[in-house]
Amino acid sequence: MSVSNIELIKHISDECDFISTHSNGKDSNQVINDKVLVRALERSIEIIGEAANKIEMNLKKITLT
Repeated sequence: MSVSNIELIKHISDECDFISTHSNGKDSNQVINDKVLVRALERSIEIIGEAANKIEMNLKKITLT
């Protein structure tokens, strides 16, 4: 079963909130030196990209039918 565009946008929004919350008030050196945070931010960006790609595919299906 495919995930709706609204659910995908919610995933993107949640990850943006996570990135904002956990990087707020930190300079680039603080972020870079926190290896756990770097991994978490990388994963959030991956999730955003995956969700964005699925939205695009869903829209193509709607457009083609």
